[in-house]
Amino acid sequence: MSRVSGEPVVVLGEVIEPGVRRDMWIPLGHRPDGSPLGIPLVVINGAKPGKQLSLIAGVHGDEFENCEGLRRFVNALDPADVSGVIIATPQANAGAFDGASRHSVVDHLDLNRQFPGDESGFLTQRIGAALVNTFVPFADLLLDMHSGGMVLGLEPFVGFDPTPGAVGEASLELAKSAGIPMLYGSVPFANVLRLAAAQQGVASVLVEIGSEGRLREELVDMSVETLTRVAAHYGIVDTATPFAPMEQFTLLVAHESGEFLHAATGGFLTHRVALGDEVTRGQILGAVTDPFGTVLDEIVAPHDGVIAELRTVPVLHTGDWTYAVIPSRGTFAGTATLEDLEIVR
Repeated sequence: MSRVSGEPVVVLGEVIEPGVRRDMWIPLGHRPDGSPLGIPLVVINGAKPGKQLSLIAGVHGDEFENCEGLRRFVNALDPADVSGVIIATPQANAGAFDGASRHSVVDHLDLNRQFPGDESGFLTQRIGAALVNTFVPFADLLLDMHSGGMVLGLEPFVGFDPTPGAVGEASLELAKSAGIPMLYGSVPFANVLRLAAAQQGVASVLVEIGSEGRLREELVDMSVETLTRVAAHYGIVDTATPFAPMEQFTLLVAHESGEFLHAATGGFLTHRVALGDEVTRGQILGAVTDPFGTVLDEIVAPHDGVIAELRTVPVLHTGDWTYAVIPSRGTFAGTATLEDLEIVR
């Protein structure tokens, strides 16, 4: 893929002139019945030069609001009015989407733990390699768009890379441009897409909107607005009414012990807290009972924090995710820099 905007770009060997949209597929071979298998790809080469924006939704096959939001966003654009290049996939992971599952129904792998992938590996690893090779070298900016999946509810938030330096500062700016007032400072860890992007000098963010394997219209609208805000902030699209900059945001930073609490035993989970609640260390978050109502375990907050995600399916197995309790660093002005946030010293 060429990194020159305002001129023809080459994607998968096809030349795309300025002012043109092209829908295509990244080939992945064939299904067992012989039908083609691939990743749907939308490339919009704007008529005018500008930033180059990569948008990926559907890494997990049970997360839908951002898939539809991304589809509506690109379908509303006229390439003649776009400045720069947008490359997008609304359904990145066919192996998981086929089963409406977090994991691939083909090889049972989680794509979000397989980056940068392997062109000669299992299907999920090949998808990871195809996404990195197609979206990352091309990008000035990258959005990795997720939801809570079938079993989790979540508060919308944007995760950014707080690593000091140019990539971290650019990631923070990108996160603030999304307009979602809850930001999560999280250094990318091994085998996630954001790390593959950072290693190539590309600023990226994790956008979390939607949950419980549903397609809620108000959250699809939020997804469309988030994408529009980002594109407008960087001059890729124009809007009739400019978006006001975010005045302030709440900063979450994961505890050193991790983000999620895992169930110590299986049973039936009932909650004592709700999404967005601020909790304190030692507070009971939920109870796990047997079929007769006998309490088998109480899940307790190990530290102060915000309930950013919680399990909404009461059927619980030993080891399952239950709650994400993420400490809050407080509220910051929208103009705050990484130095102001003091996450990584």
